Amino acid sequence: MTRLIGLLLGILALLLVACDSGGTCAPGQECDCHGGEECYLSCSGSGCGETCENQIRCGGVCDDHCSFNCHDMNDCTTSCGANCYATCGNTVSCGAIVGPDSHYICHDTQRCGVDAGNGSTIDCHNATTCEVVCEGSCRVDCLGTNTCRIFCGGPGQNPIMCNDGSDACGC
Repeated sequence: MTRLIGLLLGILALLLVACDSGGTCAPGQECDCHGGEECYLSCSGSGCGETCENQIRCGGVCDDHCSFNCHDMNDCTTSCGANCYATCGNTVSCGAIVGPDSHYICHDTQRCGVDAGNGSTIDCHNATTCEVVCEGSCRVDCLGTNTCRIFCGGPGQNPIMCNDGSDACGC
């Protein structure tokens, strides 16, 4: 649990203090960062599409109804509003704060930490550790994970262990 809290705090710190590398998008617009060391994308308004690839670190912030795709790097973080769709894969770590009714996919990573809004679905595949805090009801699918913990109702609750299950766990 302390790892999840640390990962989520790290996400917020990176997003707040990191320099913006020119990745500001308008609603409905696609933004892409690739190559280089780090990139931080932001979009205010609904329906943005953000992609980060082949970086060392990347982060993205967007509002409702957005998409965020992150792959082939060390660390990837995102924060999005309601009804967002985000993926993170082929990384060392993935971290996300997603709003209600969102779908987050975390795959082929060592660490995945997610704070999920009510009605969200989280897929963790081929992750060493996956920890999810559900702020309401959520569904979590873990496959090929060493450790998969779901905390219902926020941090500080006893976790549900959902290791390598073919059935979904959740709150």
